[in-house]
Amino acid sequence: NHTWDTNAEIYVKVMNPNRQSVSRVGCYLYNESGTLLYSYYENCSYTSSYVNYNCNFNNDMKYTLKPGTTYKYVTYAIVGGVEYKDSMRTFKTTGNSDTTKPVITDVSVTNFDGDGFTVKCKATDNVGVVRVQFPTWTAANGQDDIQKDWGINSAASGTKDADGYYTYRVNLSEHNLETGIYHTHIYAYDAAGNSVCVAAPSITIPKYYLTYCAPTYDAVAGRDACVIEFRATMYEETDFEYAKVVTYVIKDGEKLEKEKIYSDFTVGANRNCYFTQLIDRSDYEDYDGVYVTTCYLKDSSGNEVSLSCSYTMTDLQNNLYTEANVGEQLNIRTATELISSDWTYSISRYIQSDIAERISEVSADVVSCKKAGRTYIMWENTTTGERYLQILDIKASLVLEEEPEFELDDDWLSNDMDFDEEEEITEEEEDDEEEIAVEKITPPTKVKGLKLTKKKKAVNAKWKSVSDCDGYQIICSRTRKFKSKKSITTHKTSAKFKRLKKKKTYYVKVRAYKISNGEKIYGKWSTIKKCKTR
Repeated sequence: NHTWDTNAEIYVKVMNPNRQSVSRVGCYLYNESGTLLYSYYENCSYTSSYVNYNCNFNNDMKYTLKPGTTYKYVTYAIVGGVEYKDSMRTFKTTGNSDTTKPVITDVSVTNFDGDGFTVKCKATDNVGVVRVQFPTWTAANGQDDIQKDWGINSAASGTKDADGYYTYRVNLSEHNLETGIYHTHIYAYDAAGNSVCVAAPSITIPKYYLTYCAPTYDAVAGRDACVIEFRATMYEETDFEYAKVVTYVIKDGEKLEKEKIYSDFTVGANRNCYFTQLIDRSDYEDYDGVYVTTCYLKDSSGNEVSLSCSYTMTDLQNNLYTEANVGEQLNIRTATELISSDWTYSISRYIQSDIAERISEVSADVVSCKKAGRTYIMWENTTTGERYLQILDIKASLVLEEEPEFELDDDWLSNDMDFDEEEEITEEEEDDEEEIAVEKITPPTKVKGLKLTKKKKAVNAKWKSVSDCDGYQIICSRTRKFKSKKSITTHKTSAKFKRLKKKKTYYVKVRAYKISNGEKIYGKWSTIKKCKTR
């Protein structure tokens, strides 16, 4: 009639056309291989033409079956003193007969990089693991940050590797960027619903963390350069005594060293702070070999962390070197042959403080060379993340006019020719010379009151007006560092970024500018705001 996980009910009809005496009905129960497990019967006294018989294994036999198990049975009846048997039949209970729990081994917590860490384990089972869950929470504020419905939530599920290991990435941003102790438990489940739990080693997240970004190179024959960048991720607002980036080489037994110092600064909570140093081989006597760069970070409490990296300046493949002359206008995209829209560039003022004295930006790709010297431009591929450093070498051009052709006559050395004596300038006359005043341009005020409104695949932005400006530049990016960005220039105090990705977080900032002698003078960036599209 029916089967359950641990029970079943059978039914048989005993046909008795001669109305003989039916004295007993019963059932033989066998396992799948045919071994008798249990025999049951009921005595009766019927002379009717048929007899109905129901048998419930739990209620009548008082016998409990196993889930997911195949059984065989034979019903029988004694009619007129003779035993009549039905043929052997088969049924299977519902559920799963497996009771073996999965096994978890090789648990590790690794790869903390400032944004999060990785929990890894190997999970096995006799019939197969169906999922491995990694519920994670911090010691701070109880389990307020644990994943909701973590036992079935895909946000807490590990990813299976080809070698049978499961990995799970714990992102600090999903746990309120809290510092201190992080706990992770690992649960493995099989198809039968069996599970096992193992606690992973706890990890302590510091107040801030220092990481190193790969060098960004440019190769120029005999004069290579690169940018070294370190990132300090702040989880709590911290006052620092200094940050120091030091690079050295050992050439002919002598240590050549260059240092860049950031002193006495504060970084807010949940912020990234970047410390960079531009390394040009010309500053190291064109040394060809291994360079070592170290970043030292010391907070106001006296705690100091450091991180070093080493690299060679000879194993370089790409050349983004560009030469130009003072007064020349240059299309830097064409010069590098990075024409694809996947490549974006940044004239990085954090690398070179006097860059505004050497070039001025005329349009999106064209710059005007104002002063001799070297300028460094950062390029990044928004698809692959590949980065290059372009060296723009501006040279002082000197164009000599051709002397006019003329013939000498016999009178050119005559005694009656007049020669002007050199006029002597007195100190009094020097004091009377007019001094030329250099006009100092004050940048516009920092924009305040930036507010964002999320729209479907779009973000609307509004901000308070700045009185001392000619317009505004507003940029939007998927990253807080604004590596790949959309930019809008407007005279209004509002803008809309369209054609964004659905349900993604975007960061926005705005600054004012004023125009002086055809050049845009920018104010400070506003506070960065973020918004998630619909």
